[in-house]
Formats: sequence, structure tokens, C-alpha cells
Amino acid sequence: YKAGEKRPCILANSGWTGLNIVYPAMFARAFTARGFVCLGFDYRGFKPSEGYPKYTTLEREVEDISNAVNFMKVQPEVDPNKIGLVGWGVGGAVCVEVAAREEDVKAVATLNSFVNGVRWMRMGMGNDKYNKMLRMLKEDKVTRATTGDPVLRHPYVCYPNIDESGNFYIDETLKKINGGVSDKANGINNGEEFPTPMSSVIGESFLRFNIENTLSKLSPKALFVGHG
Repeated sequence: YKAGEKRPCILANSGWTGLNIVYPAMFARAFTARGFVCLGFDYRGFKPSEGYPKYTTLEREVEDISNAVNFMKVQPEVDPNKIGLVGWGVGGAVCVEVAAREEDVKAVATLNSFVNGVRWMRMGMGNDKYNKMLRMLKEDKVTRATTGDPVLRHPYVCYPNIDESGNFYIDETLKKINGGVSDKANGINNGEEFPTPMSSVIGESFLRFNIENTLSKLSPKALFVGHG
């Protein structure tokens, strides 16, 4: 990089419980090596970012990424006409929504994500677990409204195709970072256990989120869909 250059920018975004030091950092290392300017961050509610602790929805994450786009396009090293998004897991669907909302986003890559939240959760969980989750979310909604308790639960309770045994890549990555998710020597002081308990309100937003109609609005922007 030379002073005064304007480089293409990629914002790397994690899934709903993801930490910047896990997936966004992994993508950023690859992209910066190829000459891109990158930004990764923790969503509101997750340290070291501010916000109501352990509380997020996919709609809030759309706002967070939109704000990040508008922050980056005025940075001196960024070409504001060449901004792209990459989203991992649930973050992929969120990035599609941001790309439709923000004119300055020219390309988006969604990796291992979903399109229709209800269909994704029901197919991934099976009817019994899915209906049990719906009953839990209904009860939690009343609890939040009547007591102010955010109702913190293990995040995988509201997530298909994964359970509390966790994710091998994340587990191994965090073990390498000073035995946890905090690495002060390298400027990382997240202080969160992973996966951190979080408000079950995120499960409600999964059910609301559907990008089937959004996808058709992206043209002529570039869209890459990858799935394992």
C-alpha cells in the first residue's frame, strides 16, 4: 500500500454469535494479502462492542453492517465505488439484505447461509424440536415483556443442524488464542466465553428473516452463493 492509494474494500461479517477474531479475521487475513482493505467487527451487544449485553437480532445486525459500510466508504484508503461484503453462516443472509439497502455495496458473497428462516429452521431441526422451540420463544417473549429479563439461553437452542457440542473450527481457533478468546498482547480483549449465552430474541428474528424477495432486487450487483 502507498499513501494516497484507493483500494477495494471488503467487510467480513460473522454469523449471529460470531466473534470478529474468528471468521471475520480469517477472511480478512486472506483478503488483505490480496490487496483489499478489510473491516471486521463484533456486533452490538458483544464485547468489546457496546450495546445491550447479549442482545441482538438479525435486523440489528443489518443496521450494524450498514453503518460499517458508511464508515468505510469515507476512509482515505478505500475506493468508495468498490465495496463488497462477505458473510458467514447467518451473516450471509444479513449481508444480502444490506447489499439491497446500501447502494454503495457492489458485490456480496454469502457462505453457508439460508434464504427462508422458517424453512431453514424447520427442516434443520425436525418438527418436534422446531415446535418445542416455538413454545419456548412464545414463553420467553412474555417473560421479556413482563419482567425485563432478556432471557439468556445457549445460542444453539434456536439454531438448526448444530447442538451444544459446538463447532470444531471455532473451538480449535479459540484454544489457540491464549486458551480462550482474549489475547491482549495482540490487541484482542474480547472477554466473552464462546458461544456466549444470548437473548432468545435472536430466535424470533430467524423466523422473521426471509431474503427470497430481496435476492431478486440485487441485480446488477454481483452475488456469490457458496454452500458446503
